[in-house]
Amino acid sequence: MPAPNCANIPVALVSTQLVEAGVDISFPVVYRAECGLDSFAQAAGRCNRNGELGPAKGNVFLFSPKDHPIPKGLADLVAKAAVTRTQITPNFVEEELLSLPAIRSYFEHAIWQAGLTTEQWDKHHIVSGDMACFDPKSQSVHAYSFKTAAMRFRLIDSDTHAVFIPWGPKGKAIEKEIRDLRKQNRMPNRSHYRRVQQFTVQVYDNEWRGMQNRIELLYDGAIAVLVHPENGYQRDTGLKRPDAPDDPKAFCL
Repeated sequence: MPAPNCANIPVALVSTQLVEAGVDISFPVVYRAECGLDSFAQAAGRCNRNGELGPAKGNVFLFSPKDHPIPKGLADLVAKAAVTRTQITPNFVEEELLSLPAIRSYFEHAIWQAGLTTEQWDKHHIVSGDMACFDPKSQSVHAYSFKTAAMRFRLIDSDTHAVFIPWGPKGKAIEKEIRDLRKQNRMPNRSHYRRVQQFTVQVYDNEWRGMQNRIELLYDGAIAVLVHPENGYQRDTGLKRPDAPDDPKAFCL
């Protein structure tokens, strides 16, 4: 990944797990400290991401740090790494680590090993329990509640909510596109959501509840738009709190 105007200068990036959460970067070589196979697959997605090196190029290495092992306090990560180390890498060759049989084996062992704490895999009851959103045994379309599942599930648990701020010419242009699509009974595509994300801020539950008269929910709540950004947002200090006085400094970032 060459630096701007400095072609062929090598770049090394040292990152936390955050880089696995959809960050669109690509490197010819990726090293990942031991972890669960799911995290390893995410890290591998940052190697030759766009196929710029060819379909069979790029290298991903899974290694076990000798001087800095996983802290014992991170019990979940320790357990997942142990499953990969004891059940996956000894039984699959390198080319098979991300194959369907390897992934199936990993999750079967990981869930089995969790034992009575297996609920951590489905604590929102997407597919388990009496309140499950999906019933694979049923042939009825009503047995699949995708909307409820979408409301319950979060890839990264958080008590925050995203608010789209249509700020400036670009922000307003994206808002217009989304509203035009809605009038045509069409859904936004991935590109729309990625562009909206650039104008999004996160607010906590208590602030979210106090903002209901200032936001409009589009597409079953998938996009929450700040209705009057000229009154509720300030470029230098951020989003105005619901209970803030009429003071130009009474904003929260």
